[in-house]
Amino acid sequence: MKLNFLGLIFLTLCLCFSEGVSFAQENTDYDVYMESSNKNAILFRGRRAFYYNIRYNGHCYWMTPEFQNGDIVYNGKHYYDVLLNFDAYRGEVLVKSSSAVMAIALSSDEVERFTIGVERFERPTATKKKSFYPDGFYQILYQDNTTTVYKKVIKTFTSNTNNNNGPAIGYDDPNYDPAVINFFQYNGKYFLAKDGVLKKIGKGKARKIAGRV
Repeated sequence: MKLNFLGLIFLTLCLCFSEGVSFAQENTDYDVYMESSNKNAILFRGRRAFYYNIRYNGHCYWMTPEFQNGDIVYNGKHYYDVLLNFDAYRGEVLVKSSSAVMAIALSSDEVERFTIGVERFERPTATKKKSFYPDGFYQILYQDNTTTVYKKVIKTFTSNTNNNNGPAIGYDDPNYDPAVINFFQYNGKYFLAKDGVLKKIGKGKARKIAGRV
């Protein structure tokens, strides 16, 4: 009986020790992760960005597949020097660590505004003239004290057997493969916010005010 009691104590100590080692290892891994993420670690706690596991031409991003340095106001806090991109098909802001291959999709409800490179994005606060204007983030092409010109890019995923590149899809894919019938179609819309009202405008008017489209 005494031997069994001592054996039980020994087994308990072994289990405690092993759990301690396990917890210590997990804490060490977490510390390394937090150190590499630094003050922006909170941004990397979202879910993994959607992976399009199918062959396609074009891309899902607003401007370019390359992530660029920017800043973002997320969950009420401003984060600087972050690698960002925007999935225009799913309407999601993506963030990536410089040392990681995987991107993280942020919760859109927590994103207030952000920049990708020199381009600024926000949700318009002006009242929409038409209820069917798309929700989500708009690129700021021009802004002064009374007027803002926005651009909204929407990508749709579709397929056909035509020449799906260049003007046919709205942009050039340097890696275009004519054997692939799936592609991301580009659709750019322009809006003017003035006197608290957001209304749709043509590309020509947007260029006239903003000097670019």
